[in-house]
Amino acid sequence: MPPQKYCPSAIIKSSHYYGTEISRPIPDYKLIEGDLFQQVDSAIDYVMFKLSRNVGGRDRGVNAEVNVEIPNEVIAELMYPSGELHL
Repeated sequence: MPPQKYCPSAIIKSSHYYGTEISRPIPDYKLIEGDLFQQVDSAIDYVMFKLSRNVGGRDRGVNAEVNVEIPNEVIAELMYPSGELHL
């Protein structure tokens, strides 16, 4: 059951700016809704999508190595500081 039923403002507001200056209009703005777990997962996906990534060559095997600006584990830890979500 979505938390918006009981608290209409229980959403995550995400925005992405170019550089370090906050400007209008906002280049990318997203409202993330759903139950709490969906919101956190969608927020992690949104942040990971906006980060720079470097895809390496296939010289060591079939799969190419992908390096992300900030590892997924770091972003997830920001959302789940103790490693799991407690309600």
